[in-house]
Amino acid sequence: MKSIKWGLLKNERLKTTRGASFEDIINSRLVAIKIHPHRKGQSIMLFEFKNYIWIAPYIEDEKDIFLKHCILAENIQNFTGKAN
Repeated sequence: MKSIKWGLLKNERLKTTRGASFEDIINSRLVAIKIHPHRKGQSIMLFEFKNYIWIAPYIEDEKDIFLKHCILAENIQNFTGKAN
């Protein structure tokens, strides 16, 4: 099984700006895994946390999954080019 990693600075920034951490998000319900529509070599995981969908783009290698950041799905236009 691959380990899931993230940047400590981004995790602290998430806590202060969004009130959630990478730990909170990955310990919530995984809804789906999809190919990132705009970033070659990246995928996205969608999690349900506190009745919201969170999008976590990531890259992976043979050993690890590295989360790039987490955003609320209300900002999904950044990934699809469409408003919710």
